[in-house]
Amino acid sequence: MKTLAITVNKFGRDHPVADLHLYCGRTPKMPLIPPMVDAGLGNPFWMGSEKDRDQVCEQYADMLDAQPLHPHWKRIRRIAEHLVAGRSVALYCYCAPKRCHCDTIRAHAIRIATEWTTDERFALEH
Repeated sequence: MKTLAITVNKFGRDHPVADLHLYCGRTPKMPLIPPMVDAGLGNPFWMGSEKDRDQVCEQYADMLDAQPLHPHWKRIRRIAEHLVAGRSVALYCYCAPKRCHCDTIRAHAIRIATEWTTDERFALEH
């Protein structure tokens, strides 16, 4: 199986080499510079202060678990498609390298891509 290359990075810092650059925060505070695009995966739960970080990350993960038809799932599956195709993905948010909802997005994309690449039916279709 191919290595699934997906990183979580601080927005506004140097960009790692990647095939796809996705901003996953809320509305960007500064313009996105190509090739970065807005992934539409911002965390809807707000931090009042730094002490809320774990809580809002858990709320985001719980939201995805509770809502299998949430629009974020379609976007996360598209990230997984890139991984399965062997393309590297860089996710960006202002939170990184601190705990971030992008860590949940990354984990789900890897899980989905891994399931697909070990599923013979998927391998035959792609």
